[in-house]
Amino acid sequence: MSKRRNVRPSFFMEMATYGAATTLKVLKDEREKVEEQISRIIRNFPDLRALAVTSVLPATSKPTPKRKPSPSKPRKRRLTVAARKAISVRMKKLWAQRRKAKAKK
Repeated sequence: MSKRRNVRPSFFMEMATYGAATTLKVLKDEREKVEEQISRIIRNFPDLRALAVTSVLPATSKPTPKRKPSPSKPRKRRLTVAARKAISVRMKKLWAQRRKAKAKK
């Protein structure tokens, strides 16, 4: 049988902190490289300056609240009763004119 080692609980926290610190260092190095590449691109293509995202939120900022997704279909515009009635009157007049023109032929 294998013996179970006694590991103090703070050991896991220390290891997690070490891993997080290492990951943070790697990410900061990558961010510096990416920002350098962005600045080179902007120097060569100044028209793309509006597309560049150069600011990064500080680590102490609160996360932004999630927005409701916009509907994929545009909302239908509803006609009022008066608008429907006006269309009806115009269409009746139009079709009456067409019937009259067709009868003359």
